[in-house]
Amino acid sequence: MEQTLVYSPKTLTEVYTVLNALDLLSKIPREIVDFLKKNKDNSYKFYFFEEYPLEIQIENVETNEFLSYLYLKYICDSEEEKQLLKKEFVKNDVKEETLKKEKYNPENLFNNNSSISNSSSNSNGVSSTNIEEAIIQEKEELEIIPKEEESIFRKIINKIIHFFTK
Repeated sequence: MEQTLVYSPKTLTEVYTVLNALDLLSKIPREIVDFLKKNKDNSYKFYFFEEYPLEIQIENVETNEFLSYLYLKYICDSEEEKQLLKKEFVKNDVKEETLKKEKYNPENLFNNNSSISNSSSNSNGVSSTNIEEAIIQEKEELEIIPKEEESIFRKIINKIIHFFTK
């Protein structure tokens, strides 16, 4: 079974623009280049400047992922660099999974004092303390508010009012 990936036309426009600006379209298979041309959003204007780092210009995660894949698969010539990139991808995946496990750990879901390590930091340079504070803040916002029990007299009055309003 063939796996197909769906990217937004905006993403395809950004990928095509970057590859074209860096003269890398010749290293990409013709089918992919045709796919990019056919499905890109022609009304979306993306400007790429070689003077600035790619990370600053591209905020779309899909674009970064697609460009990384194309670089690893078709553009990168060195086998050593490919192995380093694969290790970096695996390391990033492990970091992401670890953060998800810390955030959604069912054992600590209802505890206000989370056992997240204060010394570690994620890939964005944000410490676990900040993540812990954000999780606690989310929990406080989502606390269950107990429903006040109506007195017997209030129930009777509500029944009578309901009966007469019909």
